[in-house]
Amino acid sequence: MEGKVLQVSGSAGSKLNLLEARLRDFVEAGQVPCAVYCVKKNGLTVAEGGWGYRQLVPERHPVTLNTWFDLASLTKVFFASAVMKLVDAGEISLSEPMYRLIPEWQDSAKRLITPWHLLTHTSGYPGQVRLFESSSTCEQLVQAALNLPLRSQVGACVEYSSQGFMVLEEWLQRKGLDWQRTLFEDVLAPLNIEEVQFGPLDRGLEVAATEYCRWRERVVVGEVHDEKAGGLGGRGAHAG
Repeated sequence: MEGKVLQVSGSAGSKLNLLEARLRDFVEAGQVPCAVYCVKKNGLTVAEGGWGYRQLVPERHPVTLNTWFDLASLTKVFFASAVMKLVDAGEISLSEPMYRLIPEWQDSAKRLITPWHLLTHTSGYPGQVRLFESSSTCEQLVQAALNLPLRSQVGACVEYSSQGFMVLEEWLQRKGLDWQRTLFEDVLAPLNIEEVQFGPLDRGLEVAATEYCRWRERVVVGEVHDEKAGGLGGRGAHAG
C-alpha cells in the first residue's frame, strides 16, 4: 500500500509529502516493520497511507488502512480521562484517602496515597516490576500490586509506574465504579471515536503483531502486549 495526498496543495501538501517520505524511509530501513497514517481536517480525510507488514512471522501480512494496533501504555491516557470524568461527576475526589477501601494499606505509609499521586506517578510505587511471573491468577496479580513496597516517600518524586494504575483501577472497582463505561460513553462517544476496543480482539480483524513474547512463548497478535495486563485477562487500566 502506498500513500496518497487528497485535497491538499501548497505548503501543506509539501509537508504531507515529507511525512510520507520519512515514514516510508523508516520502514524501508527496517527501523519499524510498518507505518500507517491518516490526516483529517474538519472531519474529512486529506491524506492517508501505509507501508510494510503488520506481521512478519511465521508469515508476512501486509499492513492496510484497516489494521488495528495495540495502544499499549497509551491506555493510561484513556483511563486518566475517564477518571477525570468521574471527578467532574462528583463520584470521586483526587485528594481522598484510598486506604479506607484498601485495608492492606491501613498501617503503612500508603495511607497517604490519593488518586492524584497515582495519576501523576508520585505515589512512591516502583516502575517496572515483573509481578506476572509470580502470579497465576488475576486476584494474585492485583494483590501483589497492592502489597508492593514503595520505592520512595509518597509525593517525594516522579517514577512512571504501571502498578500504580493497576491499584487505582482496583480502588475504583471497590467503589463500585465502572470506568470503562465512563470512558466509552462520556469520553469516546462525544469525540465520535468508535474503533477502540479493550482486548483480546476479534480474530477476524486485521491486527498488527507486537512481538514474540518469551513469557507466552508465541507471537502476540490481537491481544495486549503488556504481560501484567495479559495476566489480568487481557485488559487493564495501565495497558489494555
